[in-house]
Amino acid sequence: MGIATEKKIIIDYKQPRETKVLTFLQYDTNIIKIIVEDNGETADLSNITRIMVNFLRPDQKVISQVLTATNNEIVYRLTDSEMLKAGDCYAALQLFDDNERLTVAKFKVVISESIESGEAPTVEEVRLVEQLVETVNEKLRE
Repeated sequence: MGIATEKKIIIDYKQPRETKVLTFLQYDTNIIKIIVEDNGETADLSNITRIMVNFLRPDQKVISQVLTATNNEIVYRLTDSEMLKAGDCYAALQLFDDNERLTVAKFKVVISESIESGEAPTVEEVRLVEQLVETVNEKLRE
């Protein structure tokens, strides 16, 4: 079992609806499941040749990813590049049928600043710190 923060949104070609603001913690494993509908029904994405998401960070840098769909569900896993700057961000989902583009949705993502650096220590680093603490404790007991 993997651990992740997973949020789901529904996007409809024909029935625009306001999408909720998605909030994630910086550097966590963050996944957005996007369900695509066509007028309230399951959308047929079989003719879609490419799916792109453009993610606008607060520093105005755009990060692009190519995504894939299974049936009418698109899984978008945020990378460290997207989460590098905390704050208000925006994502635009685009579907392509050959060279024709349809921007299906634009939604807001808030990245809350992490208190940590986002880098988990390696097993070796943890062992070194444990050894150091043990050595210091032994010296203090002498």
